Amino acid sequence: GGHFGYAYIDVNSSCGSAVSGAYCAGAKDLQLSGPSGFQQYTWTDLKTNRVVGNSQNLILSPVPPVGTTMKLDLIPYPGFGCPYSLLTPIVPTALPTVNVSGDQLICLGSSANINFNFTGSPPWNLQYTDGTLTKQINVNTSPFVLNVQPGTSTKYTVLSVSDASCTNNNPNAVVNITVVNNAALFQVSGGGNDCANGNGKPINLSGSVVGLK
Repeated sequence: GGHFGYAYIDVNSSCGSAVSGAYCAGAKDLQLSGPSGFQQYTWTDLKTNRVVGNSQNLILSPVPPVGTTMKLDLIPYPGFGCPYSLLTPIVPTALPTVNVSGDQLICLGSSANINFNFTGSPPWNLQYTDGTLTKQINVNTSPFVLNVQPGTSTKYTVLSVSDASCTNNNPNAVVNITVVNNAALFQVSGGGNDCANGNGKPINLSGSVVGLK
């Protein structure tokens, strides 16, 4: 399921609590909640000066433009405190990202390291596929190294990455591991005996692959 962040809160009041809200970048709606226990709630969009709600909880769909400020006017029950207002700027929490590296050639039977560098707040949940299986990994620190040993050439694709606040379902991160059957490689011919201080004997190397580890 989705993971949520919190809107930045700017409290302008003489008494009382803050407004809380769930808002990740790219979200289709935003829910704001005022403090409980008041007789009257009035939510106003200060960008348009329009009243948009009259209850403790407010759902905005679509999300107002970044930079919009919502004002919540609170009227307490008689004898229970003072009227006051809260100001809440609409600022999204950025989605986590992951940068992946490790494209390489390996011999059949060898392993390879895939390197992950995350943005956002730990812990992260990483979901990836090797084209056959989909796997999930919980990661507490960045960078993170994943060791793999594919039996054939494999493309590893990150499907999603979540941090403590939000989920990015389009991280655009791919690594290609090319596996080469080393039995068919490196055929050497030529060479032979040579005298000390001689010119050496030429050899021929066929089947080599640049970058093979």
